[in-house]
Amino acid sequence: VTIEPGITEYTLTGLINAGSGASIVITDISGNKLNNDIANPNSIKVPVNKDNWGQTITYFVYAVAQDTSVGAGQQYEVVVTIEKPNNDPSLMELKVDGQELITTDNPTGPYNLAVAYEVEKANVYAKTKDPKAKVEVLGVTYTEIYSKDHDLQVGVNTVQLKVIAQDGTPQIYEIIIERAPEAPKLDTLAVSGTYLRDENGITQIVRGIKNEGELEYEKSLAKAM
Repeated sequence: VTIEPGITEYTLTGLINAGSGASIVITDISGNKLNNDIANPNSIKVPVNKDNWGQTITYFVYAVAQDTSVGAGQQYEVVVTIEKPNNDPSLMELKVDGQELITTDNPTGPYNLAVAYEVEKANVYAKTKDPKAKVEVLGVTYTEIYSKDHDLQVGVNTVQLKVIAQDGTPQIYEIIIERAPEAPKLDTLAVSGTYLRDENGITQIVRGIKNEGELEYEKSLAKAM
């Protein structure tokens, strides 16, 4: 019998013919009686935790008639293997808008990115190495693959991913995305009677106004005095 990761307790039960007056005795490999379930004296309940992960346990189950010592009845052998859960909380891939972030030199971050003001969202994609691990973002747990768009505010935006291995081992990955501020815009430009000297020594008298994104102007040229 194999106990898979995630199971916190298993029960071993022996059944006997009703009215036979016989009982079930369960022992370990050394012969120690293990029956411990008061509600069902023909059973044992065994907790599963890190203390017995990876162990193989042998039980002997006896159907014992009345007034017969343990071991005198029919014997059954049960071997239980408790699988050890994986402990790898690492990511195979971590991308922002398709750009891979994980490198040999920086396997877990933090990762710093800069984007233009025009970028309002960033897609974060993560895939765990172990398909049984999970990704947690903002308190929500996802399967081994996470992909979601994140809204970006102007300035620093932090995205934190917590990868949880099958055995509960955590690993934090942090992405810092800095969105640039909006570039300054010139709403109105008015120039009247301004003298500008160009590279040829010609003085330009410019009159104009910027109106709805278009610059209209009049220009007269005169030789510099």
